[in-house]
Amino acid sequence: MNARRDTCLTILTGMLLCTAAGAGTTVDLTAEASRPAANDMVRATVFAEASGSNPGELARRVNQLTILETIGRQLAAATHSHRLFEIILDYALDFTHSRWGNIAIFDPARQILEFKAWRGYSNPLTDLAVSKGICGKAVLTCQAINTPDVTTDANYLDFTNGEARSQLSIPLVNEGK
Repeated sequence: MNARRDTCLTILTGMLLCTAAGAGTTVDLTAEASRPAANDMVRATVFAEASGSNPGELARRVNQLTILETIGRQLAAATHSHRLFEIILDYALDFTHSRWGNIAIFDPARQILEFKAWRGYSNPLTDLAVSKGICGKAVLTCQAINTPDVTTDANYLDFTNGEARSQLSIPLVNEGK
């Protein structure tokens, strides 16, 4: 088992934008990025010296904006919603260093979460009643839920065969829905 904590990421979406902040977290976009990460730190250091700000924090923010810019370019090039969900999930998993993740759409008429993209699970995910699981709770409360130890949450549904240690569920709301 890895020394790092394994995290399961769930993104529930009605909108296609998510920003996250994590101390010291960067994503290497290599050829995809318009600015290499090394240049982000140089730019941030120069700006920090001129403005009296923290260069590390500025570099993280530039990295986040670079990720969003790259996602925007890829989204503009994608023509199918399935591909859009795949792109977003790939970046979310890279950003959180997670082995598992999914994107689901809430269908209020049927009160279910429809899984649109997933990674890392041994079995395909099927529709799930919104009344079940941590992700369902996140949808019903319209609140992000970070569960650092899934063994302590009675709402946790294990789709990772006992390997995940934590779960992050983020409901993204568009126009109050």
